[in-house]
Amino acid sequence: MPGLSFTPFRATLKQGGTVDYVFPSLAHGVIFERVQGAPADIPGQVANQTISRQFNSVRLFKCTCTLHSGMDGEVDVVP
Repeated sequence: MPGLSFTPFRATLKQGGTVDYVFPSLAHGVIFERVQGAPADIPGQVANQTISRQFNSVRLFKCTCTLHSGMDGEVDVVP
């Protein structure tokens, strides 16, 4: 997440896998689509740290940055 886009836009991982959200000096907050199995949001204005989220349900999860309009991403969890 180097700036104003999720890199990659869509991450694919196996069930139970983890995504590391790397926040550089530019602050971000991440909310996930309200669906069963979605991980906890990353609230507030996070900068200069890495926060991990585990994905235990097989499905496509959509997320968006709460601070930057149009900054959307997806996590595709496969069996």
